[in-house]
Amino acid sequence: MRRAIRYARKLSQRKSIYPLVVEEVLKTMAEHYPGLEEKSELILKAAFDEEKRFLQTLDKGSEILNEEIQKIVKSKKKTLDGQLAFTLYDTYGFPFDLTELMAREEGLTVDKAGFEKHMEAAKDKARAAHKSHSFSSSDKHLNEWTQQVSKASGPTDFVGYEQLTLESEIVAVSDGESEQEIIEKQGWVITKGSPFYAESGGQVGDHGTMNGSHGSAAVLDCIKKNDVFLHRVEMIDGNLSQGHDVYMTVESGERQSIANNHSATHLLHEALKRVLGDHVGQAGSLVYSQKLRF
Repeated sequence: MRRAIRYARKLSQRKSIYPLVVEEVLKTMAEHYPGLEEKSELILKAAFDEEKRFLQTLDKGSEILNEEIQKIVKSKKKTLDGQLAFTLYDTYGFPFDLTELMAREEGLTVDKAGFEKHMEAAKDKARAAHKSHSFSSSDKHLNEWTQQVSKASGPTDFVGYEQLTLESEIVAVSDGESEQEIIEKQGWVITKGSPFYAESGGQVGDHGTMNGSHGSAAVLDCIKKNDVFLHRVEMIDGNLSQGHDVYMTVESGERQSIANNHSATHLLHEALKRVLGDHVGQAGSLVYSQKLRF
């Protein structure tokens, strides 16, 4: 679509012709794809909206790119810098394949290896930021471990809809990479029952505390694997181990905020369907205490 929008802009600077092209394609192909006629109004609107959004990106990115291309042509070089291609992509949302296309039209190539290097560095930075807020965990270990726990102790008894506190026995603990006998710093704790909501359907897991006679911990997250609830904990003092009884408390204010935003997600979905039509569908959301993403 974005390549077509650019070609349409080049062909007609004064008047937008891209939606007209889309309309003609719909007429031509409707005989073979009947659904196109039924959805033609929606498709044309989507095409128009995409063009309107992308032209802003195209104009700014093209201005910067054309200036750089002229410099390269004057210097008689043949390669566009990969860092510039990444800046156009990262800062202005300018697609890399469009940068390649525009460079190729001027007889230039783009340093793709340099672009990928900067892209990977950005991903590494994002991963590092994520890891600084989370424990290192092996999905393979957690999956195998929870299968074993589920067979030995059964699924976790979730009581979080009825109550936000519960005293229960720890049936297993892990550091995230292997099974442990004791947690002294941070790791995963499985109990027979739990009032903590496990991350599901876009809604984040509950936070709270876990206190016992041997130690206390902050519960930073709760996830579910193989019908077993895993509580991600960071010790406050002492330790937690298999066989300990602990008193678990969910952060009630945060749970209520999450519940409110969960309800708001359903209300937003219904409102969008009423205003825009029944074609609106939800695919992927995030619900936590501060906001919702739809």
